[in-house]
Amino acid sequence: MLAPGASPATVQTTFGTGGLSDHETGHTLSVAALGGFYAWINAIDQNIPPLRRSTRAYGELVANSHFGGILGQPSVTVW
Repeated sequence: MLAPGASPATVQTTFGTGGLSDHETGHTLSVAALGGFYAWINAIDQNIPPLRRSTRAYGELVANSHFGGILGQPSVTVW
């Protein structure tokens, strides 16, 4: 339950619309197919300076491919 006056950080999107829910499903597919080590490497690639690539980390681009990508953002077609 949210505190009074608070709003949710994100709203769950419907299946196949290209939002956060589909992106996270892309991460689930990646871990299922490629394993936990792949997810750990993505976490480092995405978050640890000095080579931090944030949303341009390979694992993020693969997760975006689950629904065809986000308009204006790159993706790597896998799913």
